Amino acid sequence: MDYKALQVRPTSFSFWLILLFLVFIFLFHSTQAKVGYDIHVVVNNSTMSSEWSRSQSTDILSFKAEGVCNGDGKFSKYVDIDGFAGQSLKETGYSNPGRLISKSAIQVKSDEDWLYIVESGKNDSELYTVEINESLPTFVYSEEDLYYSGEGIRTRSVYVNNEDEIYTRYYATRLLKSHRYGGIYSNSLITAEVTPSRAEELVLTNYTTAFRISSQSDRYSGLGYVSEGELIEQRYVGSFTINQVISSKRMFNLDDEEGDWLGCCPSKPDIYEAWSADLNCSLQEYKTWSPDMIFLSTGT
Repeated sequence: MDYKALQVRPTSFSFWLILLFLVFIFLFHSTQAKVGYDIHVVVNNSTMSSEWSRSQSTDILSFKAEGVCNGDGKFSKYVDIDGFAGQSLKETGYSNPGRLISKSAIQVKSDEDWLYIVESGKNDSELYTVEINESLPTFVYSEEDLYYSGEGIRTRSVYVNNEDEIYTRYYATRLLKSHRYGGIYSNSLITAEVTPSRAEELVLTNYTTAFRISSQSDRYSGLGYVSEGELIEQRYVGSFTINQVISSKRMFNLDDEEGDWLGCCPSKPDIYEAWSADLNCSLQEYKTWSPDMIFLSTGT
């Protein structure tokens, strides 16, 4: 299986004036190799055939990166994080010469609590059954505040948490954008039954996705949300202001499952307060900001 676990390339800049301050903090700890499973079965007889597959994996680590940039020139960014219990994010951008101020942070925490797989009928049987009980608690977080004014900038982002996908697209000569994204994956219980004529599965899972964005763009703004094949999309051509919050929860409870919820990661109140007012917790109201405020705060 060709699997890309973590790839982060620091933002790069080429400035006419050297007004650059970069701070990157990396906290990385890995105690085990990749954990997970990849199952693919085919059940057939002389007349019929059906198949079923399921995979999940993660790396056990704790990672954090923070950056601050301020200057005039060209801009490029490439961040790609993939392979953490069905979670991934990708953020890219580039620009022609202009004025840029950016502050960003990324955090990933992932662990393994348990992974139990019980199979039957795997060898020369016309009935295959499996039960997968997994807990791979994973936390992925991204935030960015960005201001640009110049000859043109394009940015793209995609955030995936299992069946949830959120994406943004911007093109502007003047862009003011602030986002907060968070994804939590906790655990799943999967059962499947495969015969030569059919394959049936039941998936119960616990994960939460939240996203908040505020932007002002003078050319093009795009925002989309995909969940279990359903698409909600917004596209704006011209000067538009967007303030949007997206949140989604998938939950199930079993009486015999107890324990520390997402023990490897920040507590639920800490996570929720960083994300969205729609997650039943107190959140300091989003503060509107402007280029003048940024210049003042950075002392330029």
